[in-house]
Amino acid sequence: MSSSNGPGILPLWSGAGRMKLPFTSTSIRLTPLKLVLLLFASTFLAQLLPSLPAWIVSPSSPAPASPPFYIPPRLFDPLPSHLALSRPKTYASGKSIPTDRIPNIVHFVYGYKDPGEGDIEGELMPYYAYLAVRSALVNIKPEEVIFHHLHEPRGPFWDLLKPHLTLVKTPAPTEIYGRKLNHFAHKSDVIRLQALSERGGIYLDIDMFVIRPFTPLMDFEVVMAMEASPNSQKTALQPEGLCNAVILARPDSRFLDRWLASYQTFDGGTWAGHSVQKPWELARQHPSEITVLSNRAFFWPLWEGSGEESRIRYVHEESKHDFHASGQFAYHTWESLAAHYLEALTPQSLEASQSSFGKMAKRFITPDDDEAYRVWKETKDRETKRRDEIRAKKSS
Repeated sequence: MSSSNGPGILPLWSGAGRMKLPFTSTSIRLTPLKLVLLLFASTFLAQLLPSLPAWIVSPSSPAPASPPFYIPPRLFDPLPSHLALSRPKTYASGKSIPTDRIPNIVHFVYGYKDPGEGDIEGELMPYYAYLAVRSALVNIKPEEVIFHHLHEPRGPFWDLLKPHLTLVKTPAPTEIYGRKLNHFAHKSDVIRLQALSERGGIYLDIDMFVIRPFTPLMDFEVVMAMEASPNSQKTALQPEGLCNAVILARPDSRFLDRWLASYQTFDGGTWAGHSVQKPWELARQHPSEITVLSNRAFFWPLWEGSGEESRIRYVHEESKHDFHASGQFAYHTWESLAAHYLEALTPQSLEASQSSFGKMAKRFITPDDDEAYRVWKETKDRETKRRDEIRAKKSS
């Protein structure tokens, strides 16, 4: 799959298209009064359609049941007045609402960080990332796992995963709509949206642990979940935004097109502006195009707190949170903040763990892990020593 960056990525949308009512009987006789009533009804429906859920305006598809953790749009926190639309814009670029289910395809985007001085190209895949990918294989049972990368990972854990993956070497975009994409995380943000728009499926960050099948979520057009705000003054319905660490989408979805188009105002100085805050803004403007779940679906417990009050410590050192009893679909490990715990994981420590995280993650251990970890540790120690020697020599 190639990556493109210009305005050609997306269709444009304009005013409402014409709706055809599915009359198939030739026995219907329209009197003048009936014709007037019909015209009035069709005008009313045309006004109403943009705000209805996608399954209502697609007569060929039955209404899917509301999924666990569903947040109805009437409960959304109101948009600031300068962002609110007078009425939802109707998408009319010739792209119809997709009527098929979300494809059972999983996407990962990884390997976009440039190697550091003395590093070998391609990251030595860590044990926790291997377990996270295993969790998707075990619980989602995808038809395909597409691994988008620039620098292919290395090491024994990668060797165990590679036969189960479709590798797609994807160039890193340097800009979108003339806006520079400097950080590898922002490049990854764009690639995941482009990949889902093209193929559809389930995008997962490399530190997402899948706890149960996503089956109840696959009948919708786009599914995302709230990321709770660490601000204790905000309610559960006033989130930080919709976190892009998990995105489920049908190909060619309207919501992803809008999201990609919003990169015309991208500002790399605002870290989560387009990855978390922007989709929440768009969801409130166009609620019929996305199904929003609460923060308990994928992103709980949150990362906030420090010391004894740290929720990350709570997950890794205590056993009070039961991931399976909670009903949540997945857990985001917040790898940059939980690195101390994640990097220390070994097959033996995980087997012995009675923490909330340990009880959940040990299900993904395989008989090959002990030997793979031994080789991984030897390789990592050797490469760390080599890198330190290179840097010491250069600084002397």
